Amino acid sequence: MSQQDFDVHARFKGESYQDILDRDSRPVPECLRLQEAPYLGSESIPAEHYTDPQRFKLEVEKMWMKTWQMACRLEEIPNVGDFQIYEIIDQSVLVVRSESDRVQAFYNSCLHRGRKLATQPGHKAEFRCPFHGFCWQLNGDFKESPSPWDYQHLTDEMLQLPELQVGTWGGFVFVNFDVSAKPLMEVIGPLDWHFKDWHLEDRFIKYHVAKVVPCNWKVIAEAFMESQHAPITHPQIMTHVTDVNSQYDVFSDYVTRQISAGAEPSPLLDRRDVPESRILDDMMSRRYKQFSDVY
Repeated sequence: MSQQDFDVHARFKGESYQDILDRDSRPVPECLRLQEAPYLGSESIPAEHYTDPQRFKLEVEKMWMKTWQMACRLEEIPNVGDFQIYEIIDQSVLVVRSESDRVQAFYNSCLHRGRKLATQPGHKAEFRCPFHGFCWQLNGDFKESPSPWDYQHLTDEMLQLPELQVGTWGGFVFVNFDVSAKPLMEVIGPLDWHFKDWHLEDRFIKYHVAKVVPCNWKVIAEAFMESQHAPITHPQIMTHVTDVNSQYDVFSDYVTRQISAGAEPSPLLDRRDVPESRILDDMMSRRYKQFSDVY
């Protein structure tokens, strides 16, 4: 099969996401009309990419230590001295509001013996190591040690806490271990325009749910990036979420997108068999509530 054949046929043959937008009774945001689906080949991905420790080591070196990562929200550190702890792989990072208009990130490690400076997020006026008492200002400047006569060979500059790059966008705080990485806004690229009407900076965290999954990170990431599993794994959402005609776009080396239509039945169903009342009921979980009331 040629590349041209893949370009034409490597998608659901029925109604597309763009066809659904054509039926919308309201103006559609321009960003949703974009389509960027370059042919990326059809070779199988070796299973070793998910199991080989050496492959994972390369991912840590080439990606996790070089990419921008969302560490927290600005509203989680509203006041000077508030800090969060971000952890990835074997690295621990302090994300602190060091001044009213400044957020910084430091390796969460005492430069004396490597003890974590903090183990829980909170508020501090300074970062004092709980092992020997070496102490740093909120901006990473060295403040004092309990026995300075033993460390006369060390200067304050040598004891400056190593710092990560920090960037903010939409109320999110991002960190990057690579001090020479491209600026955050250059990497975010089209996201800034795509989400301009969402006003993410005005949102807040109502609750946070997290779970540690014992698998390679790509397995869990890919499970939430594709819709092929939805009709089998989540058949209850077929009445109000499209699946096999999801649209996938690659906008840059850093930004990709998967979008599905909501309040629309799966194209695998006959739309005539799914009345609007059923769509609304299932979206609002009314049917589940009615079932619970009965039993």
